[in-house]
Amino acid sequence: MTSAEVCDFLHIGMTTLQTLRNGGKIGYVRIDDGSIRYPVTEVIRYMERNGINYNRGAYGE
Repeated sequence: MTSAEVCDFLHIGMTTLQTLRNGGKIGYVRIDDGSIRYPVTEVIRYMERNGINYNRGAYGE
Protein backbone atom coordinates (compact mmCIF):
# COMPACT_ATOMS: atom_id res chain seq x y z
CA MET A 1 0.00 0.00 0.00
CA THR A 2 1.20 3.53 -0.63
CA SER A 3 1.52 6.05 2.18
CA ALA A 4 -1.63 7.81 0.96
CA GLU A 5 -3.58 4.54 0.95
CA VAL A 6 -2.47 3.68 4.49
CA CYS A 7 -3.33 7.14 5.74
CA ASP A 8 -6.76 6.95 4.16
CA PHE A 9 -7.33 3.42 5.46
CA LEU A 10 -6.27 4.23 9.04
CA HIS A 11 -7.71 7.77 9.02
CA ILE A 12 -4.38 9.31 9.97
CA GLY A 13 -2.17 12.01 8.50
CA MET A 14 1.16 11.62 6.73
CA THR A 15 3.06 12.98 9.74
CA THR A 16 1.47 10.38 12.00
CA LEU A 17 2.32 7.62 9.54
CA GLN A 18 5.92 8.82 9.37
CA THR A 19 6.08 8.84 13.19
CA LEU A 20 4.75 5.25 13.29
CA ARG A 21 7.30 4.19 10.67
CA ASN A 22 10.21 5.95 12.38
CA GLY A 23 9.22 4.42 15.71
CA GLY A 24 9.10 0.90 14.26
CA LYS A 25 5.39 0.57 14.97
CA ILE A 26 4.44 -0.24 11.37
CA GLY A 27 6.52 -2.22 8.91
CA TYR A 28 7.42 -0.97 5.46
CA VAL A 29 9.66 -1.66 2.50
CA ARG A 30 11.60 0.78 0.37
CA ILE A 31 11.43 -0.18 -3.29
CA ASP A 32 14.07 0.41 -5.97
CA ASP A 33 12.85 3.87 -6.94
CA GLY A 34 13.19 5.00 -3.30
CA SER A 35 9.50 5.11 -2.54
CA ILE A 36 7.98 3.40 0.49
CA ARG A 37 5.27 0.76 0.47
CA TYR A 38 3.42 -0.84 3.36
CA PRO A 39 2.53 -4.52 3.01
CA VAL A 40 -1.13 -5.14 3.88
CA THR A 41 0.02 -7.72 6.44
CA GLU A 42 2.00 -5.01 8.27
CA VAL A 43 -0.96 -2.62 8.30
CA ILE A 44 -3.22 -5.36 9.69
CA ARG A 45 -0.57 -6.34 12.26
CA TYR A 46 -0.43 -2.72 13.40
CA MET A 47 -4.21 -2.65 13.72
CA GLU A 48 -4.28 -5.88 15.73
CA ARG A 49 -1.58 -4.67 18.13
CA ASN A 50 -3.49 -1.45 18.70
CA GLY A 51 -7.00 -2.84 19.06
CA ILE A 52 -8.30 -1.41 15.81
CA ASN A 53 -11.16 -3.54 14.52
CA TYR A 54 -11.42 -4.55 10.89
CA ASN A 55 -13.36 -7.04 8.78
CA ARG A 56 -11.00 -9.96 8.08
CA GLY A 57 -13.13 -11.19 5.17
CA ALA A 58 -12.72 -7.89 3.37
CA TYR A 59 -8.93 -8.35 3.29
CA GLY A 60 -8.79 -11.93 2.13
CA GLU A 61 -7.96 -13.46 5.49
